[in-house]
Amino acid sequence: MTAFINGLHKQKLYTELVEKPPKSVREMLDRAHEKANAEEANRLKSAQERLRDDKRRKGADQVDARTGLGRKSTYDRPPRSRHLGGDKPWTALTAPRTRVLAVMEQEGLSRPPRPLGGDKSRRDQGLYCVYHRDVGHDTEDCCYLKKDIEKLIKRGHLGQFIREERSDQQRGRPRSERQGYTRDRPQGPRGRTPKQEVRNLAGVINTIAGGPVGGDSHTARRHNRPPPSGESSNKRLKMYEKIIYGPEDAVPLASNNHEAIVIEVVTCNYKVKKVYIDNGSAIDVLYYKTFKELQLEDRQLIPVRTPLIRFAGPPIRPEGMITLMVTVGASPRCRTVPVNFAVVKEPSSYNMILGRPTLNALRAVCSTLHLNMKFPTPDGVAEVLGDPEVARACYIATLKGKEKLVAQTTCLEPWEPLEKGERLETDEGLTELPVRLDQPERTVKVGTCLGDSIRDSLQSLLEEYAEIFAWSADDMPGVPTELAVHRLQVDPSVRPVKQKKRSFAPERKDVVKGEVGKLLEAKIVKEVYYPTWLANPVLVKKEEKAWRMCVDFTDLNKACPKDCYPLPRIDQLVDSTAGYEIFCFLDSFKGYHQIALDEEDQEKTSFIIEEGTYCYVTMPFELKNAGATYQRLVNKLFKNQIDRNLEVYVDDMLVKSRTQDQFISDLREIFEVLRSSRMRLNPKKCTFGVRSGKFLGYMISKEGVRANPDKIKAIMDMAPPRNIKEVQRLTGRMAALNRFLSKSAVRGSPFFKALKGGRQFSWSPKCQKAFDELKEHLARLPALTSPELGETPFVYLASGEGAISAVLVREEDKVQKPVYYVSRALQGVETRYSAIERYVLALVHVARKLRTYFQAHPVVVMTDQPLKQILSKPESSGRMVKWAVELSEYDLGYQPRTAIKAQALADFIADGVSFGLNEGETGQTGPDGEVKDAHAGRAARTIQTPKTTKAVQTREAAEVLRAEDTAEDAQTSQVAEGGSAREAGEAEWVREVAEVEQAIDAAETQQVGDPAEVAHPKKIAKAELARATA
Repeated sequence: MTAFINGLHKQKLYTELVEKPPKSVREMLDRAHEKANAEEANRLKSAQERLRDDKRRKGADQVDARTGLGRKSTYDRPPRSRHLGGDKPWTALTAPRTRVLAVMEQEGLSRPPRPLGGDKSRRDQGLYCVYHRDVGHDTEDCCYLKKDIEKLIKRGHLGQFIREERSDQQRGRPRSERQGYTRDRPQGPRGRTPKQEVRNLAGVINTIAGGPVGGDSHTARRHNRPPPSGESSNKRLKMYEKIIYGPEDAVPLASNNHEAIVIEVVTCNYKVKKVYIDNGSAIDVLYYKTFKELQLEDRQLIPVRTPLIRFAGPPIRPEGMITLMVTVGASPRCRTVPVNFAVVKEPSSYNMILGRPTLNALRAVCSTLHLNMKFPTPDGVAEVLGDPEVARACYIATLKGKEKLVAQTTCLEPWEPLEKGERLETDEGLTELPVRLDQPERTVKVGTCLGDSIRDSLQSLLEEYAEIFAWSADDMPGVPTELAVHRLQVDPSVRPVKQKKRSFAPERKDVVKGEVGKLLEAKIVKEVYYPTWLANPVLVKKEEKAWRMCVDFTDLNKACPKDCYPLPRIDQLVDSTAGYEIFCFLDSFKGYHQIALDEEDQEKTSFIIEEGTYCYVTMPFELKNAGATYQRLVNKLFKNQIDRNLEVYVDDMLVKSRTQDQFISDLREIFEVLRSSRMRLNPKKCTFGVRSGKFLGYMISKEGVRANPDKIKAIMDMAPPRNIKEVQRLTGRMAALNRFLSKSAVRGSPFFKALKGGRQFSWSPKCQKAFDELKEHLARLPALTSPELGETPFVYLASGEGAISAVLVREEDKVQKPVYYVSRALQGVETRYSAIERYVLALVHVARKLRTYFQAHPVVVMTDQPLKQILSKPESSGRMVKWAVELSEYDLGYQPRTAIKAQALADFIADGVSFGLNEGETGQTGPDGEVKDAHAGRAARTIQTPKTTKAVQTREAAEVLRAEDTAEDAQTSQVAEGGSAREAGEAEWVREVAEVEQAIDAAETQQVGDPAEVAHPKKIAKAELARATA
């Protein structure tokens, strides 16, 4: 404001602004606008008074010395400078040149003139030229302006301001006797314009059979100001005649048929017919075919976001907006106003529609009874007659084409169909149930497993709480600020960052434009000026080959402190669904945007696109602490339901019921909280009454938790990796399934070794074998369960030189079911731990990983290692003491490993019999079963065989048992199915044991230490085999 005031001349406006400073920029601009109107009105008044005085002194019939003709007006005086215009008179105009100049500037026809020469102090300071923006002469007397107007007229422009030439006979006769003139209206057939035609018309268009009113954003609509027009303001126009319809106004016969008012106008030097006058339309519409016939180009269109909503049919997205100067009426009683047209590419029997904006600009009064409209002009009240024949023809064409006229504009969000594979995946059948019986098109998905009585109760419940579903942005009132509001808490010492605007490819630019348009319509963002923080949008590719727009708030998030409010553990939420029969999957409408953003922080979320700068009004999901704010809200709202009949992770909600009888009561309880908090659900992503579904990336059901089929399919469909990046993709997909993978670290060991090769990538046969075995294992992944209160789960451990693994199981009906698989590779010095230390490390690792299970239940460790004795007296090493203290907080019991009572767990044990040594290598076995290096210096013995010697068969799968096993592996190489070895058959079991014994006898042995210190390894192996089969 200071710069604006200091830039003013020392005149009355400057003095007033200094004496009474404005409170805002808008107030300052309003005062300046009013002052400019007053000054222009005063100049026009002075010119009219000078003209009246000249006529009184010289007489109205004074003959021009150069032309010999009478002067028609002060605007038609020849130029004073011969070098600018010569003796040729200027074209007679129907309006002051000040008004013509305004139209020239609006249509981009004027160019800045050369500055005036000479000493400014010697000019007349009382005269001001709007064209030169300087003092010295009046705008009406500006020869340069007259010359430019003449050039434009010769090019075919400004035809609406050209005065019609009269014949010599008419020029000398009184006005009341001229042909075709009456005081009230021009004569001629009804529905036709007067005989006078506007010159320089390029043609006549006589073919073809809601929008951004007041701006294209909510901010622009709130602060809408009248656009500058080519004509003088109402203060300068003496248009105070009353507009009256009385008995003297003829009523045409066509009024009995209730025809519409259809007229013709002039724009772009074309006479356009079939113009429909619709005072019920909130926008002026120009149809695309007419737009093209006016010789206009698409690049002249201004993009818009607001759709047009019809009485029926889907919303129409305009091609764009364009401002055209439109002349309504016949000279001299006509008006030329700028009209903001929404260009629509739709078939229509009309060429254009003039709605309320243009009728208000003309101050027009329409009468469908008289089939005409009247509006004031400087020369009196103009009357434009409609053509009933054209109106009838257009009406019939409209009925044949079943077309609907655009009636009004609204902010209705278009319905988007459900994307394939979105939100819910279930093996059950789904059906649709209407939320309200009087609106059958608005439905939600319901499982077919529900009984008829439950479905009827659900129908009544949905209709009772229909308002909690948001079908568009207008249905989302937002959560009250008393419940939640997001604050950034930006560090004031951090300097704001304005990111440089990034450019996008045309395809991505259109995506950004469309997404911002949707956010504007939903009142999620607003236009902002002069932001201190500025970010850029970022497009992220979706799986469905679509784009998701995000905003890069990296700089802003760095300046915000972290909200330490905890988010729930996904594993714990998924486990809590076990044992429930009926589920409902709920999703909030537009998620985070239901929470308001603090007004002081809104401007800090500004981002820039091609169309301008915008900021968020509600909380965007890209902000640092948005998840914590939303989780705090839902925890507060559903504090009495969480863990009982509801699980919620940010905006994903799961209603769970143990039986169908409890289903309706549980759902009503949740709906009541949603209604009271004004939180809205997205009906497209909600599913009610199903027995299974996807929740937080897992498939849940009453039987347990299964892996996401999409994640399994992603690995199953992979080809063998060809480079480092593809191996990284494979290991990443394996990590997503770690909970379900038995010995994931062992299975992934070849892949991690391939990554260590650097640029020398090599996909070895061992990697291919591991890859094939991984796919076989993924085809039979088990369902995981959760231990109930009071149960005692079991832990099985496995250890080798490369990795440690464990599995937590629970027993149900004498069958052991897995709860969680844990595995990790040994790092650094851990690879040199003794076997007993690796087992203790495996127990410590599983206790840390599954801390919640170990704290809630007593756990029994199933092992053949003397872990209890070692941990009760851990004097052997310092780390043993530390591990013993760490494990002492849990209720642990130890039992010898017995037969495994589940095929899935047999996989875990069978996979654990091969440890450490690679093919062709030689190892050493100590007295306690510890594997040692042959060069360690201690007495030991080694069993050495070529590769693999024997496979132990089960009824359904073959598990490879390497004969080059350590003594401790031989102790655990027992596999059975369903809970008893006898189930596999007594004869087959005896045969398999005999084959293993033969393989031990055939093994090659090598003496390493003193034979007196240890027993022969073959004897050890046979003794262990006999003990295991006892």
